[in-house]
Amino acid sequence: MQKLIYFSLYFSEGAPIGFIWWAMPSILSGKGFSTTEIATISALASIPWSLKFIFAPIIDILSMNYMKLKNQLVIYQIAMGLSLLFLEQAIESQQTSQILFVVITHGFFAALQDISIDAMAIRTIPKDQVGKINGIMQTGMLVGRSIFGGGGVYIAYLFGLDIMVYFLIGSIWISLIIFKTSNFSETQLVKISIEQYLSDFISLLKKKSIWLLLGVTFFAGFSYNGISTIAGVVLTKKGASPELYGITYSLILPVFMSAGALLGGYLCDRLHPVRTFSVSVILSIASSLIVGLSIDALINNYILIGTYAIFYFFIGSTTASLYGFLMKNSSKEFAALEFSIFMALVNLCDSSSSYMTGQLLLKFNYLATSAIIGSICIFSLIFITKFEKHRLTLNLRT
Repeated sequence: MQKLIYFSLYFSEGAPIGFIWWAMPSILSGKGFSTTEIATISALASIPWSLKFIFAPIIDILSMNYMKLKNQLVIYQIAMGLSLLFLEQAIESQQTSQILFVVITHGFFAALQDISIDAMAIRTIPKDQVGKINGIMQTGMLVGRSIFGGGGVYIAYLFGLDIMVYFLIGSIWISLIIFKTSNFSETQLVKISIEQYLSDFISLLKKKSIWLLLGVTFFAGFSYNGISTIAGVVLTKKGASPELYGITYSLILPVFMSAGALLGGYLCDRLHPVRTFSVSVILSIASSLIVGLSIDALINNYILIGTYAIFYFFIGSTTASLYGFLMKNSSKEFAALEFSIFMALVNLCDSSSSYMTGQLLLKFNYLATSAIIGSICIFSLIFITKFEKHRLTLNLRT
């Protein structure tokens, strides 16, 4: 039952993300919005997610003193659905300000939901199951994104935008039914004052281990973020039909990435998590080089998509093993705050590697760009090796 709960919770998180960032831009374009307006809406919609580390301490303290995470989660998900009731009306008004109000309001509660789910996972999932459940969570996210991102435009075309929005709200609330009807037990921590919480967090920041984990987190994404950023653009420039593009990004790549996430999460529990992550990173870099070489060699689109599929398989295994490793080594007291900081660094890596890729492609081919970006990820392997040595040293002392 625990697997179904976390799958459904992440599905309910992935569905609106897929629609708002993948499908809605196409719908807005069809209604006459300019590219600049669409880009502005997409950019501002992400603001609440960028502020998660600010919201996280509030959720930590609330969960330890006043309201359990599972009860907070119910409130946030109900609010996520209610906010979307106004989305169709906002889009039809063709007023950018109205759309922004709806998506930012929704994003605020969605960010709180995400923080709560991750904190709940850190506190309740046994360490020998963290990787496997993380793979399942990533799969739920991808399925939600795929259905409402890849298929959102098509559903709106067939049934109308209003019915599409109702489907979306239903996908958010269906996980609540599963969650509330299950016999879910949450670990309750000792009550703590705000002063003590801040004091303990300052003590955490003085530990070498937390800085090594931050280093691992920031540099890990360089193993795949560069070339994956422009993979879709390349496919379009090579003349891929809309049907082929849609099948690739709504079916093929999500399936392979989900398979990689499930395997990476499973191995993170069954084998050594550091070894699983390290091998996944190396294979992710290697497959990105294959993709870069394939683009430069101007091979046909079907073979290129095959290399994409292999690449995305290892993206899945890298992310699941990374998140599993981080959750295994996160503090239960700072579950919300610590993991939100990790995710902020993941987002910073995304933007940094994407920008660097664009700049490097002005001077180098795709293979060289992939090699340069991938080589930066070596720092992640160095940090995780140092972390493991530090952890073993501390264990020997105790």
